[in-house]
Amino acid sequence: SAQDLVTVTDSEEVADGWFTRRKNNDVNNVRLFMFHGLGVGASVFSDFLHHPPSSDVYLLQLPGRENRKDEPVRTDFAKLVPEIAAAMLPLLYGPFAIYGHSFGGLIAFEVVRVLSTQYGKVPTAFFCAGTTAPQVTDTWRSRDVLNASKVSSNSMQKLFGSLSDIGDAELEKKTTENLKRDVALLSGYVYHKGEPLDCPIIAFSGTGDEVTLPEEMVAWEELTRSRFRQYVVNSGHWFNGESRDTIRSMVAQHISAALQLSEGVLA
Repeated sequence: SAQDLVTVTDSEEVADGWFTRRKNNDVNNVRLFMFHGLGVGASVFSDFLHHPPSSDVYLLQLPGRENRKDEPVRTDFAKLVPEIAAAMLPLLYGPFAIYGHSFGGLIAFEVVRVLSTQYGKVPTAFFCAGTTAPQVTDTWRSRDVLNASKVSSNSMQKLFGSLSDIGDAELEKKTTENLKRDVALLSGYVYHKGEPLDCPIIAFSGTGDEVTLPEEMVAWEELTRSRFRQYVVNSGHWFNGESRDTIRSMVAQHISAALQLSEGVLA
């Protein structure tokens, strides 16, 4: 509702404290909720916000970063998920889709499960990028770049190699500190077997991704009763440049296809 909106900039707002969105969104559009990964904030998706893929984009902003930097950081995964789901509920009065990048894909997956099982809210599509399937996260968790006991400048360089191109030493330092802080969320994640999702799952993998290998995303197919599709693009973990434009186009296509299918079923 309007009273829940707090202006961040001239063109952005925060809805209910958790989501950044553009002003004057079309209430008839599909809402795409995007979940960022470890060490970063909503701004990692800023180009999706300003060039949305045929939808109104809502960027999750976890506490303790960017415009929420003064709030306590969440470290308990089990408590975080229902908190996000509750914040989303007032915004789910039409079709919606969810996109999660890296560890944000695991948060998004568990939020989808809560929304589906507890509230009967099923997205038209679930997108995950650079996210190992939840049931095989032990492999992901042990990888050097995400091992809390091995977080070093070398592993940071691997994970945030794309950020080094910015040439901003202060930003690299801040991101490194944030990743070390956020690893507690990853360490606390435990996958519990449940019913598969009733929505399509679309996975994006990068050929040069050292954090999540493409073959580790194949197992997402087991988690849906609907369709599964995996795209492998020429990219590292952060899907910058042309790969991001490609993903934006694919997201738009899959949302459109899912809507047409649901409308056909309803007809």
